[in-house]
Amino acid sequence: MKRFFQFCLVIVALIGAYNVYKPLPADLDYTGSLYTVPDSSVEFLVDRTYTDSAGVQQFDHEIFDTILDQVRTADSYILADMFLFNDQLGTALSARRGLSGELAAALVARASSTPGLQLFVITDPINSAYGSYTPSALHVLTEVNVPLVTTDLTVLRDSNPLYSAFWRTILRYVPNIGGQWLPNPFDSTHEESTISAYLRSFNFKANHRKLLLTNHQVGEVLEWRTLITSMNPHDGSSRHGNVGILLRDALAADVLKTEQVVVQFSSDFDTTPREIILPTTVDVATNTIEVQLLTERAIKDQVLKTIDALRSGDSVKLAMFYFSDRDIVNAIKAADQRGVTIQILFDPNKDAFGREKNGIPNRQVAHELVTDSTSNITIRWCKTNGEQCHAKLLITKSGERVEVILGSANFTRRNLENYNLETDVRLIGTASSTAITEAITFFDESWDNQNGKEYSVPYETFADDSLLRTIWYRMGEFTGISHY
Repeated sequence: MKRFFQFCLVIVALIGAYNVYKPLPADLDYTGSLYTVPDSSVEFLVDRTYTDSAGVQQFDHEIFDTILDQVRTADSYILADMFLFNDQLGTALSARRGLSGELAAALVARASSTPGLQLFVITDPINSAYGSYTPSALHVLTEVNVPLVTTDLTVLRDSNPLYSAFWRTILRYVPNIGGQWLPNPFDSTHEESTISAYLRSFNFKANHRKLLLTNHQVGEVLEWRTLITSMNPHDGSSRHGNVGILLRDALAADVLKTEQVVVQFSSDFDTTPREIILPTTVDVATNTIEVQLLTERAIKDQVLKTIDALRSGDSVKLAMFYFSDRDIVNAIKAADQRGVTIQILFDPNKDAFGREKNGIPNRQVAHELVTDSTSNITIRWCKTNGEQCHAKLLITKSGERVEVILGSANFTRRNLENYNLETDVRLIGTASSTAITEAITFFDESWDNQNGKEYSVPYETFADDSLLRTIWYRMGEFTGISHY
């Protein structure tokens, strides 16, 4: 019997190891081509939350309003890939905008008014509490037969192998004794969950992308537009701060390629546009900017290349919701040693849909960076009050060259090591490029609390030197047993 259990443990260990390193489906971990496009074809978008001079919290929804506009004016094609697309609020009590219902209604209305429209929605199983129920926004879509693709996460690598190895071999087959009787882990006011749903959730991985691909008739030209963002159409996230980019044409073919592979391993739908040739190059004259699509590990590879190329006199501006990846932490520390000026605006990791968090991992990483800095690193915190500073934005400047990388990916092991699905966009231009100027302005306004609006507070406000929490962060990042 002892040898039998030893044999079983070996099998579990082998399955665990394989699913950490197994080959990825084609067109994941994707580095797209660099395309040169007119400056006017790239728009920087922001959702902002701030405290005004009267102490009242205000928020704007430029990104979400742009998403609605793209849906309402789409000609013959809409593909939306959104991580959170539901009305769950957690334990939050403050007023929220019903983003999920608004987007679902806009999609249904466009489908109803546009015969022949190709419409696809890709989501993560977190929206159904891992199969426990169908949230109202997605139910509205299925009622009118909108193709809904729930990502098959089992195809992806396992970020939490100590658990997932047992789940793949044993726990996935545990029956749902008693049906739906466990409290919903995301919102207790919603339908209850099953045992299998809870067991699936502990795999800690996701289709974390947030993007929209549409086409639009502009005169005699059918123009393709891609919106890549950190924003979720999720009611509980409606007060979060986010950033996004709206691109005309250039990246459409690359985006579709990286989305089709997800659809192919998760469903039988064919997302190929009918008799439409997607543009891959754009005629340009002066005033140009380069754009590039990055997904999964390719995001990290480019971030490291960009930071490692910086020298004394260059600068980094980083706004990040979660920052824990050790390679990027070390790259930032090395850049500090080379004389690079580094400003980091962190979410304090204290707010999560009405629940208070313990500051891991950002406060621990911030303490490490400040402690080890040669005085080139300065850190501030977003001033949050229930919402999250949810942007994932890197801006680097070297001479006249400025690079911007933004999108869905936090700088964490799970987001950047081919466990989650992630999509970011890279921009290369100068400080005079419109979208880049606006990204810099966004960061500087948040950093300096400009225009009578309070966005951020000094490092000392949330400084944390706890050794216990530092060990907790490092173990969570290393093993994958973490919420980030």
